[in-house]
Amino acid sequence: MRVSSAGVFCILLVLVAWISPALATAPTPVRPLTNGIPGVPGSDAISPGDGAMVSFTHVAGATFYRICLADPGGACFNGNPLVSVNQRVQGPPLTQGLTISFIVTGLEARIGQSIDWRVRACTGQTATTAQCQELSENQTVIVLLPPAVIPENVSQIIPVNQSVTFQWTNHPLANAPPQLIVLPDWTNTRLQPIFTSANPTTVVAPGLSIALQPNTTSHTITLSDALKPAIKWAVANCRNYPNKGRRCSQLLTPWKKMRVANIFMFQLAFTFNERRCQSCHAAAATNFQIGAIPGLPANHAAVNATMNNQSTQNNQGCRSCHTDALLPTLGNINPGWHAPPASMDFRGKSIGQLCQMARAPGSPSAVFRHLMNDKLILWAVGDGRVPNGTTLSLASPSSIEEWRHAVVLWIEAGMPC
Repeated sequence: MRVSSAGVFCILLVLVAWISPALATAPTPVRPLTNGIPGVPGSDAISPGDGAMVSFTHVAGATFYRICLADPGGACFNGNPLVSVNQRVQGPPLTQGLTISFIVTGLEARIGQSIDWRVRACTGQTATTAQCQELSENQTVIVLLPPAVIPENVSQIIPVNQSVTFQWTNHPLANAPPQLIVLPDWTNTRLQPIFTSANPTTVVAPGLSIALQPNTTSHTITLSDALKPAIKWAVANCRNYPNKGRRCSQLLTPWKKMRVANIFMFQLAFTFNERRCQSCHAAAATNFQIGAIPGLPANHAAVNATMNNQSTQNNQGCRSCHTDALLPTLGNINPGWHAPPASMDFRGKSIGQLCQMARAPGSPSAVFRHLMNDKLILWAVGDGRVPNGTTLSLASPSSIEEWRHAVVLWIEAGMPC
């Protein structure tokens, strides 16, 4: 059968349109390879579990990547899958040279071993038409051990003598000293470099990070007062890797918390006894004196039942001077400027009585909403602006974030008094 020159030209056009454009460069692996923070040791490692993150430079024009995980010198054990750029870990719009990341799985059977990984850049509109070209250089990394296992029934109360015994179960492949990490509960651990480093041996005081003897499954320490009233702790399993030395779990045990039994006394009672809070909570009492300590400024109008009951009405009562503009932006409950009822007078109350007052809203969820989101409470601990243009000294802890953390600790403990 003869084909005309026009037909040949049409066929060539179809083939040219079907063939994906060539890619000029190969992806470049970027360290840290997984679950790490740039610039910290230990970035030559991957954590097992739900998956690991691999990162490399984006190649202009690539629509797919073929990521291969392999035993050293072997074939891809993860099936060498084709991954669309749309499946990448979310980030900014793609540009050439931008670092992009993907989650890959299939590491559980390689725990404690070394593996290779590499990636090809591919073009094409669908997986069936994708053509993969330039291959990255091969990278060798180690697969870290999973975290140690902490018993579910571990004590959550710090004893009166502050002597605490930590217990856990190590992974069978752990052959190096495990790392016990104890931190004040308020420490932000989400971006702490120590938890992705090769040997997490440094923490900010008063925290502790202790390398124990190999195969150790418990450790007793006496906590310093600086670590009270609450701590969090975790254990990193560690292993000695050829040519790498000791490497510890990047993903630690889920943090376990411990607190003193009388958490209200340590965390919240200071705030309830602050002059600032007592002034407001005493304002509606019959024996409250203007200018007294605690008290309102000498030029302040007398607070009475009528004024207080009008406080939530526009331009009446407290709101005739105290406007919503003086309230913090945080919090989603605005009860209107007013003094609490005389029954909530904080003056002369014991810590136990103040604790019961804090529980007055009823259920834990109701207490949570009131103490965490009431704008008047948040104003007392984190704002303090008043109508005359000045700002009052703040009530302890002088921070909305720290106040909320203290409230959560107390509620999580069951609101004990």
